[in-house]
Amino acid sequence: LRLDLDRLILDWGKGNSGFGLRLCSYFPSRFAGIILRHPVEVTGLRLDSLTGVPVLLLSSPETKTACDNIAKTLNGLQAGACTVLEGKGGYPFTDSRAEVSEWAKKVQRDLYRSKVTLVPTSNKFRTGYWVRIGVADQIEAVPEAQRPMITVEADAKDNRITVTTRSIGDFALTLNDALVDLDKDVTVVVNGVAEKVKPQRN
Repeated sequence: LRLDLDRLILDWGKGNSGFGLRLCSYFPSRFAGIILRHPVEVTGLRLDSLTGVPVLLLSSPETKTACDNIAKTLNGLQAGACTVLEGKGGYPFTDSRAEVSEWAKKVQRDLYRSKVTLVPTSNKFRTGYWVRIGVADQIEAVPEAQRPMITVEADAKDNRITVTTRSIGDFALTLNDALVDLDKDVTVVVNGVAEKVKPQRN
């Protein structure tokens, strides 16, 4: 097979759309986009790690409430990330194929997006894009409001990385010139504390 790894889209159907959301929250940087043909709400699942990942929801009268709630959450994390399309022709909505194809043509993975948020929903999987969480509290050992999280934003104009973390002991950033100019000092701000660093190319 000849695969474009930056254009892989997962298409989930009835009975596995909830699992699809959970799986993609483990590995947010692996896929270009997500299609849910029978969206359901998954209790206890934080979707913050899917910030900015394109998601297409095919809505029906049965799933409209779940679609609205999922879209509100995802678009609250990053405006425009989630699209709701009214499914045509009954599940699995093959009459909506043209609209789904148009959406898919515009979807491509961006491994060096300027903003990354990770809120692990598993203690095993803590990596996404150019951010890796190292030592962190076990998610079952702390209240949900204190669950480990990290948000990292790269500002190429000011050559600055701003990091906000909670319940995390250490983390690693894999930088390149798509994010900041590695030939210059980079200002790294962690929870309000700034430090200038000289990145080493590898």
